[in-house]
Formats: sequence, structure tokens, C-alpha cells
Amino acid sequence: MLLGKRLRRGAFTSVCHLEKSLRRYLDAYNENPRPLVWTKSTEDILGKVGRA
Repeated sequence: MLLGKRLRRGAFTSVCHLEKSLRRYLDAYNENPRPLVWTKSTEDILGKVGRA
């Protein structure tokens, strides 16, 4: 998504500009939301939590 790249690589001149960009991104993303797909197993996640 182009807007997502713009957020990650953008340089924002003010907090207001950043907030507007975030809101545009969220509005665009929420038009076509996708479920989160976990890439780690439960054991991997709990192992890291246990080490922390």
C-alpha cells in the first residue's frame, strides 16, 4: 500500500501533519481490512515472553 510506505518513510514537518497522514492511512485501511495472520508458533511467542 502506497500510503503505508509514505508513513514509514515520510518526514513530517509537524505533529498535525503526522496525525493527518495517520488518519488518512487508517481510513484507507479500514475500507478493506484484513485479518492478522500470525507467523510465529505459540511456543515461539511464549518462549520469548518467558525469557523477558
